Amino acid sequence: DAGLVDFTLTELYPAGSYIVEISGDFIVTAKFPVTISKAGQSFIGRTTLAGTVSGTVLDPAAVAVEKANVKLINSLGKEVASTKTDATGDFAFTGVPAGTKYKVVVSDPDYLTKTSGEFAVAVQADTAVPDITLTAVVTTGQMKGYIRENGSGELVNTAIVTFIDKDKVDTAAPVVNGEYSTPTLKPGT
Repeated sequence: DAGLVDFTLTELYPAGSYIVEISGDFIVTAKFPVTISKAGQSFIGRTTLAGTVSGTVLDPAAVAVEKANVKLINSLGKEVASTKTDATGDFAFTGVPAGTKYKVVVSDPDYLTKTSGEFAVAVQADTAVPDITLTAVVTTGQMKGYIRENGSGELVNTAIVTFIDKDKVDTAAPVVNGEYSTPTLKPGT
């Protein structure tokens, strides 16, 4: 049958029950329960041919992003595999079933999550995803506004605005002419 690969394991020792796992770059990983009742018995199995997916994750300066989380998502939106990038920003998935569309989702705490475009995987071939360039997370922010008196709408010149982040003071800004400003708020505040 096209797209399938048969294999035979011979001279299996000793007798007993086993799980045989067959894997490789261009075959879908499969596990088979095998019971050997006598020494030297053989086992025949079948699995599906597959392809590989590879790519590189970069920062905005085209420098490799190490240890980024990479998920392989099928056309139904289901995660089918995950890995991390290596020191050169590269990632790879082996034994990816062909015949369906996939996309790659990359995340890292220092960058915004990015999703590749859809691509198809070919049997016994590497599908190279175009480089994925992440956008850095903004590390500081600013907030400003006015304090007005309830009812009259007049600007309040004597207030102090304090920003609280999980029970601790993050930034305090004195009000001048009713206006307050925070120059460096941490993300998530």
